[in-house]
Amino acid sequence: MSTLKVDAIRHNSATSDAITMASDGTCTAKITGVTGGGALSSRRLNINGSFLVWQRSTSVAVSDGSNEGFYAADRWLFKFGGAAAGACTVSRSTDVPTRSGFVYSYKIDVTTANSVSGNSYHVQNEYIFEGQDILSSGWDYKDPNSYLTISLYLKTNKSGNPKLPLTLRLNDSAGNYRYYTEDITIVGTGWGRYSISIPGDANANDIANNTTDGCTLFICWSTGSNLVGTTGTWRSDSDRASSNSANFFDSTSNEMYMTGVQFEVGNTMTSYEHRTFGEELARCQRYYNKVYDVEGQSGEKPFVLGTYLNNSELACVVNFPKMRVVPTLDITNGTSKFMIRRSSVSDHFDTLTMRYGTTTTAELYTGSGVSGTQGECGIIRGADTDVYIAFHAEI
Repeated sequence: MSTLKVDAIRHNSATSDAITMASDGTCTAKITGVTGGGALSSRRLNINGSFLVWQRSTSVAVSDGSNEGFYAADRWLFKFGGAAAGACTVSRSTDVPTRSGFVYSYKIDVTTANSVSGNSYHVQNEYIFEGQDILSSGWDYKDPNSYLTISLYLKTNKSGNPKLPLTLRLNDSAGNYRYYTEDITIVGTGWGRYSISIPGDANANDIANNTTDGCTLFICWSTGSNLVGTTGTWRSDSDRASSNSANFFDSTSNEMYMTGVQFEVGNTMTSYEHRTFGEELARCQRYYNKVYDVEGQSGEKPFVLGTYLNNSELACVVNFPKMRVVPTLDITNGTSKFMIRRSSVSDHFDTLTMRYGTTTTAELYTGSGVSGTQGECGIIRGADTDVYIAFHAEI
């Protein structure tokens, strides 16, 4: 074993050192990121790429019209589009790449096969960026010399080195779409890391600087032949697979796992940027915020203070971290799921409704079903083991 001993490292055309060594064995370095831009710190643009946060459910059965959308890992939508056949279970798995810093993966277990080929169906995951986040990312989406690199760890028991299509869609301020598709080849049946680098689109229109859909990734597990097209170039059509792309839903024995999904500016895949659970949760709560959840505990856990508006209605105000837009309410419904406790009396009711809200507050109320005195206050509690209250502001 040999040791290289130098005081500094500098490119032969540079005027200053890139790395300077100190006598105590440490160094300082000028790191400006990979080719095309992007710093090593905070370079991962997407949220929950290692699937740490599952506020809704850690296992859900999905099929066309049932549990589609955001029902499992935060920020990751699952969709059966175009009346696609088939079904699967999406769940949180502890099967991860060895000693890689990951604790969970996103597992897709095919429970009903889809062998249809001749239509525009699609079975896919989607990750959606706000337009303002693409504009502030450092990626010049209009410059063919500026790149966005997407990388992820994948594992499947589907043999034959199947090709999985990834499609990026740009959405301009007028609602026009541009698509770019590239296949990745999954080698073997163990974990592997894969990436594609996508150039900017010289024909793209302006992405709006707002909180709506500016860019979407499609991970297409099964695609009808009507959506098969050209890869490696920007297009205006909505094709999202190639003629070589595999159908991962062709057998109920198929299982697919992914983790470590990373979007970064530049044409080089760098190491996955890990964040703590707290950091990922805080970012996820911009889009979905479960403010109350008894999580299988016994009932009657406190929520907030409520006030009787009259003898049959009550209301409460809930505060939460700022969300993307004014959210909608996602809440448990059922007989006597909630109660208000005041003056040693428990007044049970079925649910709460949101009637006023901002991006940081919401007023919840009962239109009827309670009995009290106007102005009287009490503690609102869940009265069952599965009670939750959440706010939804997904794109």
